[in-house]
Amino acid sequence: MGVWYASEGELGLIKLYDSEGQELTWGIMSATEEWMRPGPVMFQTTLKFNPGDSEKGVLVVYNNPGGGSGNEAGEEISFEIPVRFKP
Repeated sequence: MGVWYASEGELGLIKLYDSEGQELTWGIMSATEEWMRPGPVMFQTTLKFNPGDSEKGVLVVYNNPGGGSGNEAGEEISFEIPVRFKP
């Protein structure tokens, strides 16, 4: 997955989808500590949603590729995490 960079204390976007691919909610991952220091930094967000009848879904995490052009702009990266809403 590589190294992700925070921009103004935000690491990226999280979206939660149900098993039908419908977006349930989204959030921005924000730093919980000083983000301009060297080393790992913790990020968090709170998601409020209603899964309806869905038992499963997927959480998609997107980086913040930055703005600008050339060397200032990064590549958009995402990964998916399967989730279970109901046992």
